Amino acid sequence: MRAHMEAVKALLAPLGRDVWFIDVPEGRPIAYPYIILWSSTGRMISETLCGTQSDLDDLLGVTCVGVSPEAVWSVSSLVRAALIDKHPQVDGRYVAELRLYDSQNVQADGDVTLPNSNRHPYFGVDLYSLRSTPA
Repeated sequence: MRAHMEAVKALLAPLGRDVWFIDVPEGRPIAYPYIILWSSTGRMISETLCGTQSDLDDLLGVTCVGVSPEAVWSVSSLVRAALIDKHPQVDGRYVAELRLYDSQNVQADGDVTLPNSNRHPYFGVDLYSLRSTPA
């Protein structure tokens, strides 16, 4: 799964935004907006009933974080343009085009307070279908 996550991160590199896995590493400066990629460890399935579980069929979570709802919507639009219908490149695998599977409401993160204010950042979550098979 790690290689798939790195490949998706590479697709987002042209956006010029910080992209982290799971959460922002401790001690890192935060530049808004930023993007968090997350997933399971990889849901593997087999094509046949008694076959080897070598096909990946999972969901990729993409959380966009900004100082306002508008910032979240803006970066989410850029992320979608960078990911939807794209094939992440993973050695030894054929990765199907990414498809938007679900989207959740933009909301304030009440667990975090922005520096020098009493405001909270906002976040929005998109889920993408991530499928790949051995090449």
